[in-house]
Amino acid sequence: MGECNIEGYKLLYSGREDEAHREGVALCISPKAQRALIEYKPINERLLKARFRGKWFNITVIVVYAPIEDGEERVKDRLYGDLQDLVDGTQKHDILLVMGDMNAKVGKESFRSVGPESLHQTSNNNGLRLASFAEANNMIIGGTWFPHKNIHKYTWESPDGRTRNQIDHILVDAKHRGALQDVRCYRGAGCSTDHLLLTAKVKARLKLEKKMRNEPQRKFETERLKQLELSNQYQLEIRNRYEVLMMTEEEEMDMEEEAKMLEECIIKSAEEIIGYKQNNRREEWYDEVCANAVEERKKARQKWQQTRSEEDKEDFIQRRRNAKRVNLDKIETLGREGKIREQYAVIKKVRNGYRPRVNMVIHQNGVIATREEEILSCWKKIFKELLNRPEPDTPYEEANDDNINEKEVREPTINEVGTAIKELKNDKALGKME
Repeated sequence: MGECNIEGYKLLYSGREDEAHREGVALCISPKAQRALIEYKPINERLLKARFRGKWFNITVIVVYAPIEDGEERVKDRLYGDLQDLVDGTQKHDILLVMGDMNAKVGKESFRSVGPESLHQTSNNNGLRLASFAEANNMIIGGTWFPHKNIHKYTWESPDGRTRNQIDHILVDAKHRGALQDVRCYRGAGCSTDHLLLTAKVKARLKLEKKMRNEPQRKFETERLKQLELSNQYQLEIRNRYEVLMMTEEEEMDMEEEAKMLEECIIKSAEEIIGYKQNNRREEWYDEVCANAVEERKKARQKWQQTRSEEDKEDFIQRRRNAKRVNLDKIETLGREGKIREQYAVIKKVRNGYRPRVNMVIHQNGVIATREEEILSCWKKIFKELLNRPEPDTPYEEANDDNINEKEVREPTINEVGTAIKELKNDKALGKME
């Protein structure tokens, strides 16, 4: 349970506590929507709730992952019980959206919540549960109300391509049904899953918090200093600037003022000689070869979806392997060229090896705090109890300096310091100090 950032987008997620790779729900929000996020609450591996600030109405989103049709009845009962508690706790004026993998086939029975455009004629057990839940809470099942071709209605397809079901749904409260303008599937999103991308068009305006404009952190192109001529020019520029400033100063400066002056000389010289790095969003390793491999994989997948032939399926699988092979070739090439840092960056990118940044605290009573003020209050309480402890019965006795046998070490000379700095390697940790 927590959140992580992926290329500007924030992923809110809620999963199992035993770290088993089953179930789990998530909500990915754009940078713009992040500014409207009021709070979010991960419930368990099947439920997550988030609330956004709107201009006229706030928006509450509940993400659901329901058990399969053959799942245990007690698990289904517990899920819909928890879901009902979340709906009951929603502000009555909010636009309420309930979405996710419901594993529910909803038929064209006489339910007010179900429209005439459902893909199925009869409901399964999960479908009856979902329709009854929608009826009880005065909600509609959006995907059953908008006319589309059947290929834009089904949300799940069996691996053999013979069975297609509409089991992912988006519900909206009937009071705000006018805000839901369309629901349909897109088959072109290739995510290596048997589910299709279900989208909804909602007419609502977010009320964004004013964003403070901070100067972006800029980095110098230090790689250019590996060129001997440029490195000598950079050193000479720093020396000249520093000597000029020292000559113009009439009064004697203290150490802090002199250090500040030296820092200014270094920065000004770096701006003039080596310049700043260019902020390219696309990684250097992602070149035209990678882009072509990904594009070929995408076209092969679209062709297979249209024809459903074994030949096109094999072609898609082969091109998917080729796209992965291109990344592996890049990794091997960087290793042979000795670019170890770039090599590990590509490995991390390909494997999605990011570490989620958890932005929540669990209170002593077990309640999860996700809002910033709640987290600060919790940490304040923890440190107050941790630091404000009574003094120990036996006071600490300071060691006698006379008993410490230390070998006297002379101060290093300027030449020794300079030699040690030159021996340091770029992009390497200093290691253990001897």
